[in-house]
Amino acid sequence: MINLTKIILNESNYDNQANSLQSELRSKYGEFEPHVRMAEYSQDRKDDDPLKGKGFGMVDFIIKNDLPEDIFDSIKLHLKNKGYEIQSANRFFESDPGERDYHPKINFHFNLETE
Repeated sequence: MINLTKIILNESNYDNQANSLQSELRSKYGEFEPHVRMAEYSQDRKDDDPLKGKGFGMVDFIIKNDLPEDIFDSIKLHLKNKGYEIQSANRFFESDPGERDYHPKINFHFNLETE
């Protein structure tokens, strides 16, 4: 069964790219459990919209610890070197007891392939 969110966000169009990036990160930083998701913004946008031609992604680290600063910086540099634009990054784990956990995360943008 296809997940409705995947259809709406065109996430499945980027499964291969996300899986490839996730494999790269896991080969170097596997102990931090990196998980990658990527999708594209709706392209029903005006030509001057800064999100036109852009996709978005995130790397979540499913650990209950802060990421070491040097490791976190290395991962961000890896993403930048691959052409991803870091939008926000948080290397800290936080927990709201009874609510939810906030894992270290990096959000990024990328350019969609033009035909």
